[in-house]
Amino acid sequence: YYYDGEKHESETEYEKGKYEEVIDEYLDKNITGYKLEKAEGMPLTINHNTGLNVIKVYYVKADYEYTVNYYYDGVKNESKTEKLYGTYKEIIETYPDKTEYGYSFEEVEGLPLTITEKAEENIINVYYERKDAEIEVKYVDKISGREISVETIKRGKVSDSFDITEDAKEIEGYTLIESPRSLTGKYTEEKQILTYYYAVTSDVIIRYVDKETEEEILAEEQIIGYEGKGYTTSKKEIEGYTYVESTENTEGTMTKRTIEIVYYYLANTTVRVKYIDRETEVILEEIVHEGKVGDVYESKAKDFVNYILVEEPVEKTVTMTREEIEIEYYYAHVSEGVIEKHIDVVTGEILDNETYLGSEGDEYKT
Repeated sequence: YYYDGEKHESETEYEKGKYEEVIDEYLDKNITGYKLEKAEGMPLTINHNTGLNVIKVYYVKADYEYTVNYYYDGVKNESKTEKLYGTYKEIIETYPDKTEYGYSFEEVEGLPLTITEKAEENIINVYYERKDAEIEVKYVDKISGREISVETIKRGKVSDSFDITEDAKEIEGYTLIESPRSLTGKYTEEKQILTYYYAVTSDVIIRYVDKETEEEILAEEQIIGYEGKGYTTSKKEIEGYTYVESTENTEGTMTKRTIEIVYYYLANTTVRVKYIDRETEVILEEIVHEGKVGDVYESKAKDFVNYILVEEPVEKTVTMTREEIEIEYYYAHVSEGVIEKHIDVVTGEILDNETYLGSEGDEYKT
């Protein structure tokens, strides 16, 4: 009997048989963990030469199944289980590595494994656990690139879900202008940096001012924004005033400092031109010219049927003021004249006529 190719003298059997007897069986001496490899000299026909009457039985170590189980976060993944084979008493020191993304090796049980004839004892258990993961939430000034608040660190395991919606901060003097593209997602093996961007809070003040008095004629307005934000403004229609000009910054981009915009107005006013009958004080015509404080207005005399201009104002051209200005032109009615007659008191004959022409109210002498 041979075991792993080595003859075991202690197991040798000596038997007797008759000449030409056919021997087709032998005493099986298999041992635990071994299997029959071959039997040489079978069947044996007994020969007179005893040196030829030999049966050699060979045994070799048998192969036995062993199992490698894989556990992820303590849970066995049946689909990963490996069924492998090893020779009896073979020492197994390795196994197929099945590290998954986001996992790291934790421990292995059953190594080294010495193969036995009992499959239920030939077990290797490999344990993996998910890696720790981290997200860093930053708070950055978009313009300067400077961090303006302490970062927030969030920790979990790879593939866990995260949500940083509530991690935006109210930062004094700053306005949140841009959030990370993804506020939710999964932790990864690589550290993730997610950034909230801010800009310095700023404003634009809009004033509506009487250019003559420098007094505000309407409550100022405020546009609240942040550095880098565009703005536009426009003038307003204000009762009793006319818009005249503004500062040059009525639109633009906000800065760290307050921007002041001024729209200037002038009060609306009038010039009243009267054309008057000097004798009766009757107004022949009245013109009301509308404008604004500071406008220059030039008045002109007018022609009226049967009237002549007798008095012009001292100032025909005036600069309009907040108070209404009156300009007066005086006219006299053209008279039919005075006829002087010289009559003979006896006969009633008109001896002579003389006519004096002039305007109503003119003095005359005969």
